[in-house]
Amino acid sequence: MDMISISVRIHHSFKRFLPQGLTDHPFEISLKSGTTLGQMLKDEIKFPVDVPKVILINGLHAQEGQQLEDGDRVSLFAPIAGGQFY
Repeated sequence: MDMISISVRIHHSFKRFLPQGLTDHPFEISLKSGTTLGQMLKDEIKFPVDVPKVILINGLHAQEGQQLEDGDRVSLFAPIAGGQFY
């Protein structure tokens, strides 16, 4: 099976969700070709499903069903609503 490599950056208050053993970001993840953003968040990073988030792939807004490609740069941000961080 083909593998891809992506870069993940978790910003600001989401740093507490970094995978165990990682103390810095961005970090690289190797995935099976065809993996979606949602699968990567759930299965690889173990990011909580119920946490509101803004996700960018290569600087563009992304949906969790979007398929990841080799070299993608994924960024996760906490949304700001009413002057408050989640």
